[in-house]
Amino acid sequence: MSLSADRAFLVGFGLEALLYGLYVGAFATSIVFLTWQRRTRNVNWLMLTLSSLLYVAATVHIAFTFYIVLSAFITRRDAPGGPAALVGTAYYQLKSISAMYVCDILGNLVLLHRCWLVWERRVFAILLPALLASAFVVPVTAILSSVELGRQPPNNTGFAGAVGIFAEASLILSLVTNLSLTLIISGRIYYMAKGLDQTQARKYRTVVGMVVESGAIFSAAQIALVVMYARHSEAIWIMTNSAPQIYCLAPTLIIVRVGLGRTSGTHSEQERSVRSMRTSRLRHSNHPIVEPDALSPAMDDGPSASQSINYGQREEIYKMKTLV
Repeated sequence: MSLSADRAFLVGFGLEALLYGLYVGAFATSIVFLTWQRRTRNVNWLMLTLSSLLYVAATVHIAFTFYIVLSAFITRRDAPGGPAALVGTAYYQLKSISAMYVCDILGNLVLLHRCWLVWERRVFAILLPALLASAFVVPVTAILSSVELGRQPPNNTGFAGAVGIFAEASLILSLVTNLSLTLIISGRIYYMAKGLDQTQARKYRTVVGMVVESGAIFSAAQIALVVMYARHSEAIWIMTNSAPQIYCLAPTLIIVRVGLGRTSGTHSEQERSVRSMRTSRLRHSNHPIVEPDALSPAMDDGPSASQSINYGQREEIYKMKTLV
């Protein structure tokens, strides 16, 4: 038995509410790690701003979804065709889909920022993903689909005409952007782990796993959206409701997991291993041994373009922190 549009929309709303509840907890925890319990001297205001914008976008989307549920299932439930005909109309979907695109774009911006930091602010590393996610590609197709949807008759569906073409194009481009960024970040961290002892290499591989897991969640939602949209399945409303929360939750989970110290077990074990690694590498270098406490100010602020840090593993440790 096929799933009707109204039932799919209600299922999507329930799933979105559940994901939003999880996201609120993850967002609050990430704010704590980005501010009061940060591991850097200064607050990463860009990451904090992006995280806050993600939260606002996720909240706006679930508010629109709640409005559609109230209107289609309560206020206008006796309209011709009933809720099943109302939930997929352009009148309702314009607001919801526009908010979904905002969540999608912001999620990719967070990944772009992480990629830029992990690659030591080298522009060439993010050039291709940035072009894909720039105003000439994903946002343009997203805006075009929203504008085209707004031009449709009020009783027309979101699959009609150019709407479906624009929507599919934007989803596919966003998927390619996310996959490329995930591979670039993971590849860089994996390369940084080469030549390290087994203990430290394991920590780097753990971070790679976290990035891949986050990207996989994001990509799975995108693939599901593309497939359902291409098939004109009514189950698309399940994903259009829940996907925006996934877009916001996936990058936030990296901040939470890094902040909780899961990349290296307990905090005490991490501190001991880092101290041991620094001391060991510095003994074999031409530079005098510096106590870890004396290194922390430079590590906290990170290397500038004119001051490259080459004392053992200090630069690599700093790059690990840039994930948060």
